[in-house]
Amino acid sequence: MHTVDTLFRKLLLRCGIPRAGRGKGPRIHDARRFAVQALRRWYRDGADLDAKLPLLATYLGHVNLSGTQRYLHLTTELFPEITARADAAFGDVIPRKVEQ
Repeated sequence: MHTVDTLFRKLLLRCGIPRAGRGKGPRIHDARRFAVQALRRWYRDGADLDAKLPLLATYLGHVNLSGTQRYLHLTTELFPEITARADAAFGDVIPRKVEQ
C-alpha cells in the first residue's frame, strides 16, 4: 500500500524535481498550504468563492469539490471578517440579540 507522500515522492523523482531532504524541495503539505492561502486571498478580495472553488479543485487535480474540501479549513483569523461580512449582508434580516 502506498501513502500519498510516497506517491508524491515518486512523482517528483519521475519529473526530475529534486528533493534534498527534510525542508528542501516540494512537499505534499505545500499543496494544502497553497489551497488555504488562495482561499484566504479570494475571501479577502471579495471573490465569488462558488466560482473560484471549482478552479482550485481542477488546479489541485481533484475530480470534484469534496476532494478540495479536505484542504480548506475555516481559520480563526478569518472569523471576524466572516462575521462582519454576514452582518453587512444579512444584519437587517437576522438581527443580533440585544443584551439588556
